[in-house]
Amino acid sequence: MKATDDLSESVGLSIAALVLASVIPMATTGPFADLPYGLFVLVAGYAGVALTLAVTGTAGDDWMAAAERPGGAIVWAGCWVAMVLAIAAVVVTAQTMDLRNGVLAQENTLPYLLLQPVAALGFVLALAVAVSHGVRPPMGDAPGARRLAEGLHLLVGCAVGGTLFLGGYSGPFLSGPVWLLAKAGALMLAVLALSRRLSGLPDERRRGLAWRVLAPAALLNLIATFVAVGRPR
Repeated sequence: MKATDDLSESVGLSIAALVLASVIPMATTGPFADLPYGLFVLVAGYAGVALTLAVTGTAGDDWMAAAERPGGAIVWAGCWVAMVLAIAAVVVTAQTMDLRNGVLAQENTLPYLLLQPVAALGFVLALAVAVSHGVRPPMGDAPGARRLAEGLHLLVGCAVGGTLFLGGYSGPFLSGPVWLLAKAGALMLAVLALSRRLSGLPDERRRGLAWRVLAPAALLNLIATFVAVGRPR
């Protein structure tokens, strides 16, 4: 029964990742990526599913494993706050919550990696800290399915980062989906490399990094962006 439950949960999480990915624009036209508040929808949906990964990702059913789950949720919640504040700084800069308009804004200026370096670095580091928490595959016969679900959600997060900070689908010669996947893949490699370096830190250090460094820095950057740009229209 445990293996069946794990497989069902992994399949559900994988489907949710694909649904969320449909909101990310991959070209100048698309059926779902033209939402005025598409970024809000994506962040809210991704938060719920990724928090599920953090809370349920501990192996085993013993009391020690159960005790580790709240710690994982606390680490991830701090990372999520830092990522949301970083995204908010991009929203203020672009003056839109429409992801496609955010890509177009970067075509007319510079990638927000250069205009919002603190937000970009904070987003990548927060994602790396969340990954480095070491959510282990569940016991049973479906660890591969669980890893696939976690990998898909990491790829969605990196696709969001690539859209917000690297211009998403925009680029010469190649098609939009190729550019988006290339940028998401590059961010994914950076996140995984950072997460390996952070994986040796104790949970207390990861919680401190998320709540005492990344979240406050993202908040200060958002306040500075408000002062420099003004409130979004």
